Amino acid sequence: MDALRQLFAAGGHSDIQLVFVSACHSQNAAEAFVQVGVPHVVAVESESQVTDVAARSFTRAFYLALAKGKTVQEAFDIAKQAVSTSPQVGKWAKLEATKFVLLGGQGEAPHHRAIFDDVGCCGPRPIPLLANDLLPVNPEGFTGRSIQMHDTITSCMDRRLVTIAGEEGIGKTALAVAVANYISERRTGCFQRIFKDGVHFVDASGMATVEEVQAVLALKLLEEKKTPINDLLRSMKALLVIVNWRHLLERNGSARASVAELLKMLLSHNQGVKLLVTAAESLSAQGIRLEDVSEKVVRLGPLGVLDAARVFHRRAPRRIVPAELGVASQMELIRTLSRHPLMDILGGHPGRIVSAVAQLDGSTDLSQLTALLLNREGAPSATSPDHSRTGAMSVMS
Repeated sequence: MDALRQLFAAGGHSDIQLVFVSACHSQNAAEAFVQVGVPHVVAVESESQVTDVAARSFTRAFYLALAKGKTVQEAFDIAKQAVSTSPQVGKWAKLEATKFVLLGGQGEAPHHRAIFDDVGCCGPRPIPLLANDLLPVNPEGFTGRSIQMHDTITSCMDRRLVTIAGEEGIGKTALAVAVANYISERRTGCFQRIFKDGVHFVDASGMATVEEVQAVLALKLLEEKKTPINDLLRSMKALLVIVNWRHLLERNGSARASVAELLKMLLSHNQGVKLLVTAAESLSAQGIRLEDVSEKVVRLGPLGVLDAARVFHRRAPRRIVPAELGVASQMELIRTLSRHPLMDILGGHPGRIVSAVAQLDGSTDLSQLTALLLNREGAPSATSPDHSRTGAMSVMS
């Protein structure tokens, strides 16, 4: 307890008003936060497990109510009601709603006060969106990438060159798109200070040379300006994103030299320009090095089985019904699908999942698709990596 109190004080967080311990059996941990002085703590009963669907429903409603200026108690009650009436939670919704507890609320900080009342009375602050942030939308079914997104975003904030590395089809482009959209949509506070000139995105998949990449990027940066690109880069604070240029990175020595020159040109003029790229391996492993810039590498592996099942279910061209998997409810569907032989065959690889699920039409069921894939690819190897332990992935490369 003393260690937790000292940790709060050392981090300058002794005035924290709310802690949400969002995990099963979390009441005991939550009591510790109450003991060190946090006035409002939300948790799950010590003896209870809560479903992912119920937790998401509660969290969404709780924070939205707080942002609307509701008191902590009102927001808590609204969130419990949202769970108990949610069709996604299913027939156990009312039971799931009872598992959440609100602790604290004593003395000078009762639960019947709003902790975000300035948001409720003043309305949300406008988010400045620049005209040059014309970004691709996130892929449909993008999921399971929270850790990698956090790692990539924080790396882009304090590093100059970030590479998302992984095999073909593993989700590099999807992650880069999601990071670009996240930063672009939140350019307030520190994001506005670091990326005030926007996020500029180049898909190099159809480009034959590094010079074409440079020309397209220059057009995006310059727009109607007459300023030379080198002068413009000296004054910019922006994130430049380049994806799908594996064919250029792996071509030959002269092409890699051209890539190195492009990176040097983009990064050598001022500290405010940051670069996010995708590649099969780190750039340094491919012989592309910059003297004054260190490369941060975010590596991608396969999806965990639950996320693989969610992607498969979301991208299916027809509805997969619970009876097809021998279960009674939608709540059981994803977990049962995650244990289906299909998931072993696909190995948590987003590209293979998207390709395979496209064949699940009205005339093909899961058993037929499994047989088709087994005939085409053979049984999964006993030495293949256990993707059930990797909480990583998105959709497509």
